[in-house]
Amino acid sequence: STLLAQAGVTLGLVLEVERNFSGAWTRELGTLVLGVVVLNQLLGPVLCRVGISYILDADKGYESDLDQIAADRHHEDSSDSNSGSSSTSGTPSSTINLTSRLTLGSLTSRSSR
Repeated sequence: STLLAQAGVTLGLVLEVERNFSGAWTRELGTLVLGVVVLNQLLGPVLCRVGISYILDADKGYESDLDQIAADRHHEDSSDSNSGSSSTSGTPSSTINLTSRLTLGSLTSRSSR
């Protein structure tokens, strides 16, 4: 609905330009802007949906990677507690999980460029 309102304002401005200015360029400008508005109205929603689906797919992969890191950390923590040594040297597990998420997030954003 907002795309339609924006298109209406744009077309109104083009009509004002054609009315207030003379020359061959006003007709060409009107034709160009009309074509861009039509393309935007047709392709904009479709491409927006495609972009959102890419984001959602990437987010699902990111969550599964985080789940795997958490499972690995849990496995390491339980192994360390059984052997009596701690590799985290008293660092709370929430800090380790946050660090893992930040590291994974920066790696993921670099690989998606």
